[in-house]
Amino acid sequence: MALDYPARPPGRPWNSLEALALVAGLRTAAFDTIAATSLLVDYLERRDDVARDRVVLIGGSLRAAAVTVAGAIDPRPAAVVTLYGGGALGSLVTHTLEHPAQDVAYTHWQATIVGHGLAWLLTPLEPASYAPRIAPRPFIMINAADDTLVPRANVLALYEAASEPKELIWAAGEHVQPSESRVLPRP
Repeated sequence: MALDYPARPPGRPWNSLEALALVAGLRTAAFDTIAATSLLVDYLERRDDVARDRVVLIGGSLRAAAVTVAGAIDPRPAAVVTLYGGGALGSLVTHTLEHPAQDVAYTHWQATIVGHGLAWLLTPLEPASYAPRIAPRPFIMINAADDTLVPRANVLALYEAASEPKELIWAAGEHVQPSESRVLPRP
């Protein structure tokens, strides 16, 4: 089962009045994503064709933070796997906003204000704060060695916060996104 993130910010919303509504919406969407993940586990547990003791949460990129938090507060998943994720949300969001691959890159000062502001609003959902609570279930991180979107420091912030058993696997390549034609094969 796949869970989609319930918010899609338009173009460059931070330069308009849409920013205020967007900030409130992103916070709500983040909390809703955690709740929806637990509801998804509820659904899976009710199915006769699902091994309840083998449900694993897997989330990539932005959803890596969501499954880390959801897996920490919900003891039912057998393991939590993150793909291309990290912790220390302030610096991670700031870096992401400055990244040249974004549709609209922000200046350093804009990215710093917005990135740390969003991280402050999402402080209750900082994945590094939750990662230790996943134990004694396995926590597995798979990250790209050459990922320019999620810096190694942010990957390590999340990994180092987690308790054993944990594993960090470095894959070759760049951050994977659905629009990445260079890394995703096309038919």
